[in-house]
Amino acid sequence: MMKNINFFTLIAWMIMLFGCEQNRFTAVDENEKEEVSLRSSGGLSWDFPVKPGTEEWKQFNSVQEMVEACQIPSEVLTFLSTEDLSEICLNYPLLFTFTAFNHWDYGLDVQFKNFNGLRELFKRKEASNELLKLYQAKLMNLQESKNPEEFIIILANLELLLSRLHTLNHLTKDDFVEILRHLVIGFESKLMHPETFGSLSLSTNFFSRAYILEKINPKYLVEHIENGHNNFVFGGLPDWNAWNYIVELSYSIISP
Repeated sequence: MMKNINFFTLIAWMIMLFGCEQNRFTAVDENEKEEVSLRSSGGLSWDFPVKPGTEEWKQFNSVQEMVEACQIPSEVLTFLSTEDLSEICLNYPLLFTFTAFNHWDYGLDVQFKNFNGLRELFKRKEASNELLKLYQAKLMNLQESKNPEEFIIILANLELLLSRLHTLNHLTKDDFVEILRHLVIGFESKLMHPETFGSLSLSTNFFSRAYILEKINPKYLVEHIENGHNNFVFGGLPDWNAWNYIVELSYSIISP
């Protein structure tokens, strides 16, 4: 695992990464019907009945119509396994609209308010374990994939959800250190693919780590990051001093 990363090294990384192409996703061409099916694990699986790129989605005249189309039926929601629900929330079509807000945490507040799947997921005690397992699995696929650019939005969305684990009061300090360790691994995995991951992808990682570090010790950010929660790092913009501090602090905490 990388250690002793200094400010100038981080600057060099960012110069390299800022110019990289970020989003190469193609829209879904066919309208997928709502379905509930038994999986081999015995759990229930559900998919969004209408997705971006479909003709039905194009007919929506407001964001509210999109929000309503994405709700999980109540009779399905409570029967979904946490594993399935985590994957469903990761693929929530409107999750990435958090970038439309100046403060990303507020943007996430909106997504939680609008989507019943996210609210249900974070009521479950096993949510943190399932999200970490999902993050680890996606990172392994990234390292093995010939097309890692497919994981840009997937990993960004996962890091957003991991940032929200700071709202769960039943997690211990050791739990948050483990979350931080996974985020550092994600950061290093992205650096292995500079041709794919750009500034936005790194921003979600630092955004998530900032909240997890604050949960480990509230003084970390208040005393060392200028303007606290008004710092650019919480709004998805780079702050070189804050990013460098987060890098160094992360390694100091997770190192044996």
